[in-house]
Amino acid sequence: MDTHRDDVTFRTGKLAGLIAVVALLLASVALLDSPANAVSASCTAVKQTEASSGLDSHRARAICSRIASDTKVRAKLVRNAANDYEGSWFTTTNKYYYTGWATCYAGCSARYDVTAR
Repeated sequence: MDTHRDDVTFRTGKLAGLIAVVALLLASVALLDSPANAVSASCTAVKQTEASSGLDSHRARAICSRIASDTKVRAKLVRNAANDYEGSWFTTTNKYYYTGWATCYAGCSARYDVTAR
């Protein structure tokens, strides 16, 4: 039995295993840094209602405390059974942004959209 050959084979196997682990770690880091995962923001959106003698008017209001450098956000009034109202895209934090006023015959809710710049 050649113990020298067994020792070399064992070391080669350990080296191949180490290379595989390093390759997996590098692939994981690359996935975390991919542009698809970088788009992010910390925001809230609320529906505001203006009561009137006829039909009430509604709009969405959004504000963000954090927006990633490659991200833009907009307020959105989601109207059931009608076209949604969308505000302008923004990148400034700690400032309120609004959609236009709209009537929601079948109900509506507020949300915000996040996308890449």
